[in-house]
Amino acid sequence: MKNQIKIAYDKLRLLILYAFAFFALFTIQKHTLGLLPALRDKLLFEMIYFTDILFTVSSLVVVLFFVKPTLPDPRGKKHLLKIVRVRNSH
Repeated sequence: MKNQIKIAYDKLRLLILYAFAFFALFTIQKHTLGLLPALRDKLLFEMIYFTDILFTVSSLVVVLFFVKPTLPDPRGKKHLLKIVRVRNSH
């Protein structure tokens, strides 16, 4: 029982780290690229801003492919977020 709770707690911590990375990227994009006049006021279907969809998709792609959250090892030192370098295509 105690082991199952620890596994669930660790999965929850990983989910929170993924969410933190997503919202950090989304916020940075919104406050930098989102202020460009060409992107600022574009609406899709007169309901949702184009920048919201664009930043959501780009943040999801970056988080899913390039961010790997790891739980710290109590015996050693590890980083909470590890950004993986893109491999050279040549």
